[in-house]
Amino acid sequence: MVGASGAGKSSVVRAGLLPALHGGTLPGSAQWTTRVCTPTEGMPDLIAVAGHQFMVIDQFEEVFTNLDGPAQTAYLDQFMEILQARPNVTCVLVLRADYYPHCAARPELATMLADNTVLVGAMGDDDLRAAIEEPARRAGLALEPSLADVLLADVAAQPGALPLLSTALLALWEHREGARLTVRGYLRTGGVREAINRLAEAAYSRLSPAQQTVARRILLRLASIPGPVIELRFGPALAGG
Repeated sequence: MVGASGAGKSSVVRAGLLPALHGGTLPGSAQWTTRVCTPTEGMPDLIAVAGHQFMVIDQFEEVFTNLDGPAQTAYLDQFMEILQARPNVTCVLVLRADYYPHCAARPELATMLADNTVLVGAMGDDDLRAAIEEPARRAGLALEPSLADVLLADVAAQPGALPLLSTALLALWEHREGARLTVRGYLRTGGVREAINRLAEAAYSRLSPAQQTVARRILLRLASIPGPVIELRFGPALAGG
């Protein structure tokens, strides 16, 4: 499964594919053993488990960003060995599109991906609206009629709209009025930008002084990369130093 950062790849797997398999959408899939991991967590132990096994490796790009040469080779060797020697294992890789070419370095991996790639595109307005309204409905929350329009306007044309929306919705839920989500509550959160700012401030404040220094250097280097970005205003914690 390949798509741009923020396109919703992990959500498709965790909130769509896995629940469908657990519900028996494929013959016998309700009895399958399912595992979700990332490359930095290592390959899960599948040897002792009997029956059909379904493995999701999320953020597969970590193979190329977080593992050095020997560790990367060892991981890919183990991965390909599992797929080639274990017919009872099915695997889904979740990969950022800009790291897709990296997979060409391993011919057997490139062949596997070429024959089995699902491209996940950006969510449209109708999809984003459903991501706002459906979870709220299932949780028994009522939305003010114009709320979804306000949220969609704030994330319009933003890269990675889904994670921005997710952060804003969490802040909105924390400012709910009983069982209602309102525009007034959303405005009290400061909208998408303030939700991101607060999340960044909270993460930064949990770092040690030495880690904050490193984090600030990284953030400033990232901020110099050209391209569309969402404006982040440094608050007191991030502004100093």
